[in-house]
Amino acid sequence: MVGLSDEQAYLVRTTKILDMLRHFDREVPAQVLVSFFYIASHNGCRVSDLTDKLKLESSSASRISDWLSDYHRLGKPGMGLIVKKKDNMDLRVKRLYLTKKGQYVVDRVIEISQQPVFKNTSPLFNDEEIIQCLRESQLGDRQSTTASGPVTPGDMETAARQQP
Repeated sequence: MVGLSDEQAYLVRTTKILDMLRHFDREVPAQVLVSFFYIASHNGCRVSDLTDKLKLESSSASRISDWLSDYHRLGKPGMGLIVKKKDNMDLRVKRLYLTKKGQYVVDRVIEISQQPVFKNTSPLFNDEEIIQCLRESQLGDRQSTTASGPVTPGDMETAARQQP
């Protein structure tokens, strides 16, 4: 089977990564994804690092960190990918750490980015991959939620069948 050019393979992998992430929240903005990857690569960073390094307003950094944690604003469930903890030395500072679910997502991103890509490789997840991904992200993290609330195996199968 003939492979794609390096550029095409890169774009297929990137599309697959973004498709995986949108299954955790279908309307996630790019700022949230960029912030997640920054936090993943700087585990334990401060919320203020998001404002400094990513050029976000402090209110946006706070909202984004809420979105990535268990509870989004107005009581909506968050993505459950990070946890905010007060700094031991300065209680005014909040530090951002990956949850088990967040680390799972990072591991999957790395895995996808290293997969070989062929002409017939779909850039989107198929139903089995969606179910497996959502199930595996819940292992050891039973309190995690998606945009529609806590995920159960029945919910995952229903969600997978409803994907376009």
